[in-house]
Amino acid sequence: MRGLGIDVGGTTVTMVLVESDGRVAAAREEPMPVGLPAPAALKCVAATARVLAAGAGLEPRDLAGIGLAMPGTVDGERGVLRSAPNLPW
Repeated sequence: MRGLGIDVGGTTVTMVLVESDGRVAAAREEPMPVGLPAPAALKCVAATARVLAAGAGLEPRDLAGIGLAMPGTVDGERGVLRSAPNLPW
């Protein structure tokens, strides 16, 4: 099984598709659209993830899991991003 790692930054989104042993199978970096509201920006992130997975012959359902990193403060109990200084959300 493969996993997907996503790092959402203020100017780029970087993704890696990793094998179960941790080896990087594929990577992709795209500009992060500036000034988009969160729902639109997350749609861009999802589209990039689909392109990366499709390039490896995978569907999203084939992934064992997804890890997401974003700058800011997270409310761990509620599972929500409270503030992101580099993102206008």
